[in-house]
Amino acid sequence: MLQLDKTAILPNLIIDRHYLIEAMTEHDNAMQAMYKGLKERFDSIPFNKAIGMEISHMEPEKVEVSIEMRDDLVGNEKHRMLHGGVICAVLDAAGGAMTMVGAFNRMLERQASEEEFGRLMSIGTINLHVDFLRPGKGNHFVCTGRLLRAGGKVLSIRLELHNEEGELIASGSGSFLH
Repeated sequence: MLQLDKTAILPNLIIDRHYLIEAMTEHDNAMQAMYKGLKERFDSIPFNKAIGMEISHMEPEKVEVSIEMRDDLVGNEKHRMLHGGVICAVLDAAGGAMTMVGAFNRMLERQASEEEFGRLMSIGTINLHVDFLRPGKGNHFVCTGRLLRAGGKVLSIRLELHNEEGELIASGSGSFLH
């Protein structure tokens, strides 16, 4: 039977554990700084301000964008429904935000150059497909963007818009270039 000298292994585990904790702390700090910068950038976009979109939640594989119903966002006055163009815009914005988060994570993992990180500020929508599933009735809407796949320059995002009652109003998917 093989005998292991536990005292010879333990110092390496302690060193590896400290290194891992330090690396995780650096990654968490970088992610928090990125979240803050993304929220500031998102909030500064005039169109996002005009229709009242804001990022309400961010994590490595999920972003949530919220919007409140207002009279100037109504597409059907008789039934007070959110305009389809506003729905598309919220899905597109959530997809763009998720693209920035997903691309940033990939760049951190592979220790990308400063030039590559600079590309995060130029996100573009390649394709956006939207399915309108229910009338856009409600007072508060949340669009969730989830990362499906992250390639070298293109990310695929799954999108869902729910009202405050949890009803799925629209779903979609998009391809975004970073």
